[in-house]
Amino acid sequence: MSDDTARAWDELRDELRARARAWLVTGGAGFIGSHLTETLLGLGQSVRVVDDFSTGHRRNFELVRARVGEANWSRFELVEADICDAERMAEACRDIDHVLHQAAIGSVPRSIEDPLTTFRANVEGSFRVLEAAREAGVRSLVAASSSSVYGDHPELPKVEAQVGQVLSPYAASKAALESHLTAWTQAMKLPAVALRYFNVVGSRQDPAGQYAAVVPRWIATLAQGEAPIIF
Repeated sequence: MSDDTARAWDELRDELRARARAWLVTGGAGFIGSHLTETLLGLGQSVRVVDDFSTGHRRNFELVRARVGEANWSRFELVEADICDAERMAEACRDIDHVLHQAAIGSVPRSIEDPLTTFRANVEGSFRVLEAAREAGVRSLVAASSSSVYGDHPELPKVEAQVGQVLSPYAASKAALESHLTAWTQAMKLPAVALRYFNVVGSRQDPAGQYAAVVPRWIATLAQGEAPIIF
C-alpha cells in the first residue's frame, strides 16, 4: 500500500468512527461480503446483510462475530432473501445510507453451463437492488464487477475505458451491471460505481468445488504435491 493510499484509508476510518452510518451488504455471507461486514462493524457502523446462502456460508458470520465482539455484533442484522425479490429488497434498503452490492453468481464455466441462473442473479437481481436503493433514497451504491468485462481487448496493463468483446455469459452479465450503474447515476441521480475485481484472494475463500477461484485451486494443487496445469 502506497503512503497516499494508507493516508486516505486512515482518514476514512477516522471519519467512519466519528459518525456511524447504516450499510446494506448484499451477499454478505460470502468471501468478500463477510470481510466488508467485519470491517464496517469494527468501525462502529450498523450493517444489514441480505443473503440467500446460495453461495455464501453461515459459518462466515460466526467468524465475523468472534472477531468483532458482541458490542459491535449487536449492530448486525440479517435479511435472508433473494435479491430478485423486489418487496424484500425494498424492506432491506429502508433507512440505509450506503449499499455495497456483492451478491452474484460467479464463475465463467458455470455461466456457460447455466446462463439463465447467471442472468437472473447478476442482471435481474442487480436491477432490483438498484431500484430498491433509488426508491429508498440511499446516498451511494458500490457494486462488484469483474475483470471479465475487458473481454478480448489485448492491451496490458488494462485501462478502464478500453474494453473488448465479452467472451461469456458471466462477462456479459457484469457488463450489463456496469451499464445499469451508469444509467442510474445519470438518469436516476443515484451515485453508483462498479469495482472490477480481478483474482481476489484471502481468508474465508472457499477453495473447494468445481467453480473455485483459480488461485486457491492452484495453491491446493501444490499443497497436495501435484503439478498444476498452466496455460
